[in-house]
Formats: sequence, C-alpha cells, structure tokens
Amino acid sequence: MPNLNMNVFRKELSTSLKKLAPLANNNAQRRFDKIKEDFLEDDFDNHEVSREIRGGPTAKSRYLLKGNLYSLLGFVKEEENPVDVLREHLEDKLDLGEKFEFVEDGNNISFNFQVPELDAKSIVNNRKFDLKWRKGRTWIRELEEGVSGILLYIYMQFFGSRSRSSTGLQRKSNKKSLTKARLRGIPYLSSLAREWRKRFK
Repeated sequence: MPNLNMNVFRKELSTSLKKLAPLANNNAQRRFDKIKEDFLEDDFDNHEVSREIRGGPTAKSRYLLKGNLYSLLGFVKEEENPVDVLREHLEDKLDLGEKFEFVEDGNNISFNFQVPELDAKSIVNNRKFDLKWRKGRTWIRELEEGVSGILLYIYMQFFGSRSRSSTGLQRKSNKKSLTKARLRGIPYLSSLAREWRKRFK
C-alpha cells in the first residue's frame, strides 16, 4: 500500500478548497441578503418611529399626546420622506461585498466573512440627514437626544403655508425654561443597530 504524504495531501486539499471560495462567497451573500431583507422589513419598516414619520403630518403618534414626529421635526409636507432616505442609505451601506478570508488552522480550514456594522455614530452625524431648519443637526440625533422646543410646539391640522409640515408651528419665546425643554430621547437608530447585531449571533 502506498504511503500518504500528509504535507502534499494538505497542500492539494488546500488548493482544491480555495477553488470553492467563489461558491462559499455566493452562499454567504445569499444568506446575508436574506438577513438584510428581514432586518429592513421586520425591524426598520415596522419600527414605531419609521411608521409614524412615514405617516406624514397627520399621523397618529405614540410619543406625543397631540401632534406627531413628522410635524414636530418640521419636515416639509409632500417633499421630504426622511425614513425612505435613511432606508436607502442602509441598503447601500449594509453590503457584504465579496471580501472573505481563507483560514487554515492545523487540520481546520474555513472561510471567514466580515459582517458590515450598522455604524449609528456616522449616520447620526451624516449631513445628508440634516434638518432643513437647523443645519448641522440631523433629525436622527434630534430624536435620539430629545427634540428641542417641545413646549413651544403647537399642533393643529391645516396650518397651511404658515407651517413647513402644514400641521405644526413653534411659538416664539425668550423663556429658557420653554426653549430648552426637550421631548424625551427616543432610541431609534441605536435600537436598530442592536437588532442588526442580534441577527448575526
């Protein structure tokens, strides 16, 4: 019986397995795409904030007794769809690509993939998401840290052209107790980032 040269065998096996890399990559990409699709549909689209802002200037709110996040944040009626812009951004950035690492560890051979992070910090500070009426401040940060001017916010349907959203206005005041008051922060993107990480555990 011929002797088996283990070093030659491992080398040939390694070469053969490396040829399977494209197959492993395609399989990983399919699984990743399914996880990403489920995350966007189940976690992102169904998040209370996403649903409320998508509901527009007359949406019912779970965060405000009167009014809603769309008009409180001063989005422009029929012009701004901030949640859809954020969703498109996530679709673009949460990409596995074709990067993988072929690892040999003794008798073990594996393909490792780097899962992209949902980088909440960079998104929160991304100027793409700036409020039109407050440059340098994104609506996502405003939500997470607490929307300012909550005690000056007036909600009434059909303010018309006097209001960006048509349903919300902000009273003028010099009282610091009113101008500094904020809505309690809402964990929106931070909670989505946690849900994203959970899907890979």
